[in-house]
Amino acid sequence: MAKTSSLLGRLMWTFVSLSLVVVVLSGAIAWLEFRREIHVSMQNRLESVVDEKADEISAWLEKKRNQAAILASDSLIISSTASLVRDPADRDALGVLTERINDLTSLTADLSEVYVAVPETGRILASTLESRAGEETGDEPFWETADSKRLSTTVYRDKAHGGLAISIGKPIISEGQAIGILRLRIYMEHLARLTSARTGLPDEGEVFFEDRQEFLASPKGPSDKRAQALSGKTVSGTYKNYEGVKVFGALRYVEPPGLVLFAEIGHAATLATAGRVTFTVVITGLYFPPF
Repeated sequence: MAKTSSLLGRLMWTFVSLSLVVVVLSGAIAWLEFRREIHVSMQNRLESVVDEKADEISAWLEKKRNQAAILASDSLIISSTASLVRDPADRDALGVLTERINDLTSLTADLSEVYVAVPETGRILASTLESRAGEETGDEPFWETADSKRLSTTVYRDKAHGGLAISIGKPIISEGQAIGILRLRIYMEHLARLTSARTGLPDEGEVFFEDRQEFLASPKGPSDKRAQALSGKTVSGTYKNYEGVKVFGALRYVEPPGLVLFAEIGHAATLATAGRVTFTVVITGLYFPPF
């Protein structure tokens, strides 16, 4: 009888031990598999988001560029600009030009300013912000890449605003000569609203952008992936973000205007799902052993 009890005890211990081993192995396998699946799924989602937002930015920017081209070819804008270039004191021409650019842009909420400037000096002839008329803007960085013969788009740090802005410039041509530059100035708040809307990411997710120059100069972040992003391809992976937190991320360079678009979500928060699944597998195995 004692031998039988001892044998049963050993069998039970073996059974329990095997059950625990199977449960632990199942939990480990579940953890690794769900971790891999979540990683692949999240990277695909982030790449999709950053591509969609990059396309939205490009389409939005193309509309702004078309708007600049239309304004610069308006006959009243051309004639009044020519009059002001000949005589900067021509109040009638100033009134016509100011009224015209206001009328043509009054329904466009995402423009911070529209103005006409002299190409050689950057002196503002007329602006939707009337107090700016007469100001010199020649030292603004966007003039460094300006071309008096074609449309230009530049991201720069606005002196008055202190933040990043986009400048879209189009020459005003009269009799084959560039007599002025029409510029649209757009603060990044408008672009930020566009990128943050309808991302489809969880609350922990974030979509944002950086200027190419600041992006290159930044001592933090995924420098190798940033360098890859400048080639125009979407790149993704895990890295530490600007706050030093490990994240899943995807990056894409949008040219023009010269911005690097990021889509990120916290690494720990995402993998917590795999942890919960593993915990469920282990608890279920303990309550309902496989043998």
